[in-house]
Amino acid sequence: MPVEERLQHINVLKRKHYLHKEVDKNGNEIRKESHRKMCGKKAVGVDQMTKEDYEENLDGNIESLVSRMKRQAYKPQPVRKVYIPKAGSRCFM
Repeated sequence: MPVEERLQHINVLKRKHYLHKEVDKNGNEIRKESHRKMCGKKAVGVDQMTKEDYEENLDGNIESLVSRMKRQAYKPQPVRKVYIPKAGSRCFM
């Protein structure tokens, strides 16, 4: 690889690293604000955790989530399927 290409590659990596640092610096505040804007009237998921339950330890939950995502260890829980019977159709389960 020629020197000029390597220098361009290094500059691209520097910019990416800078952006990651900026996101890390402001990311938790953005995540908290996003959580606050979520509607709290939705049904609980498979883990039976409500928005209020998650808020009790919001900082710790966000830190844990980000840590697991960085380690690529985050495994989302399966989505709960609910079949709604409709008139004139058959429900396959």
